[in-house]
This record gives sequence, C-alpha cells and structure tokens, in this order.
Amino acid sequence: MAYKVVNRFVETQHNSELYEAGDTYPKEGYKADPERVAFLQTSNNKYSRVFLGEEVDQQDDESPENKGSEEEIDLAQLSAAELKKVTNDDLRAYLDKNKINYDSDDIKEDLIKRVMNNK
Repeated sequence: MAYKVVNRFVETQHNSELYEAGDTYPKEGYKADPERVAFLQTSNNKYSRVFLGEEVDQQDDESPENKGSEEEIDLAQLSAAELKKVTNDDLRAYLDKNKINYDSDDIKEDLIKRVMNNK
C-alpha cells in the first residue's frame, strides 16, 4: 500500500528519510506499518498536522498522464476541506499567480480563506 504525503516530515522509522509533500510513502525499500500510517494520517501529534493522505495506486500515480496534474488543478474549484490537503507552498503559489495579497506569516487557514474569497 502506498500513500500520498501531504506535509513534509522526517520518518524516524525509515532511517530519518525525508518525505516531501507530493511524495509517495513509503519510499522504495521500506514498508508501511499500518499503525504508523494511521498515526501519520491524523493530527494527533506534537505538530498537530496530518502527514499522509489517503491510499494511492502506485502504478497510476507514476503514470506519465498523472505527472504534473497537481499544477493543473484550479484551487478556486476546491472546497475548504480539500484545500486543507494542499501544502502552504502551493496555496501561496496560487495566491502569487493570481496576484492575491497575503501576509508572510499567514497560517494555512488564512491562506485558505484568501483562496475561498477569490472565487
């Protein structure tokens, strides 16, 4: 089973392997422990963040037609719940692209409000 990484983290159970948002978890050579996956899919941790999204089909995820599909998504079409799965960097990139002002210290909820208000 493979999962989409939604927030950057270092996996202490995988020899401190760095996982970036958009990566597939686990990386080659590692196995996904169901208890660890469940923990990483909740915000019940000291960072109050979800690190893994839903299970993905690795074959489909690696197919050429799916490469770059994230850039093609118009964030304005997503719901607030869906926007919570988008990285802060991607939210800021969308705001920059659409010339929407935001503060550098805005948290995810602030960025989502700005995207939602631009619809």
